[in-house]
Amino acid sequence: MTKKRISLLERVVYHEAGHAVAAYALRLPVHHATIIPNEEWKTLGYVRYKKSPTSFEPDVDVSSPHTRRRIESRVTVGMAGEAAEYILCGRYNRRWRTYPDYRNAFNIAHFLYQDFDTCAAYLEFKRLEARDFLNDRRLWRAVEVLAVALLEKKKIAGRDVRAIIKKAFRDYAKETLPPALLSFFDSLAEQGEKKAA
Repeated sequence: MTKKRISLLERVVYHEAGHAVAAYALRLPVHHATIIPNEEWKTLGYVRYKKSPTSFEPDVDVSSPHTRRRIESRVTVGMAGEAAEYILCGRYNRRWRTYPDYRNAFNIAHFLYQDFDTCAAYLEFKRLEARDFLNDRRLWRAVEVLAVALLEKKKIAGRDVRAIIKKAFRDYAKETLPPALLSFFDSLAEQGEKKAA
């Protein structure tokens, strides 16, 4: 079996798309996603998230289920870039470019587990969980679609990231759901939009 050679640019595009799709799926708002290198941060691309509301203060009350979910979601999103690279290539790329993600995830996870070994074990679990999470066909389709868009545009605003992911989900549903079920979900979505307006 011949393995496809994956370029660095492809890895970066899928890596950032993995972060953005995981953030969307876990309801963490994205400000923008880019594959433009950032010299200051020493990254080849990044996803910037919107600022947390003041209610997210993990050092204040880690026992709160809401705060714990927020921390866990942020750690999963932090590990999703490397997970997307794994799904694309079939192996982890433990090089310097994933270090900032790991460091950030460690700093967030440290609010839950102060012991270094426990925190490291938790991150290993979250790395595997992020891979399993993105292996969902619907989510992976969104990663692929967003990766193509990032390759074309280089930088995508948060509202456009959301629109691309929503369209990828919708297209996937059209391909996989029976028409009657799709119509049912459409009617529910319309009702939800009317209530929101």
